[in-house]
Amino acid sequence: MTKSGTSIGANYREANRARSKADFKNKIKICESETSETQYWLEVIVKLN
Repeated sequence: MTKSGTSIGANYREANRARSKADFKNKIKICESETSETQYWLEVIVKLN
């Protein structure tokens, strides 16, 4: 969870420094994917407690 959670911010920063619209869109898609993974792990943690 630490990896996916911290990756969101790093990829968002990279997206804002993208050299093209295609690169920007790709980085945002990665952010969305990492956000989904982080949400999944948070749900697992909540269910275990």
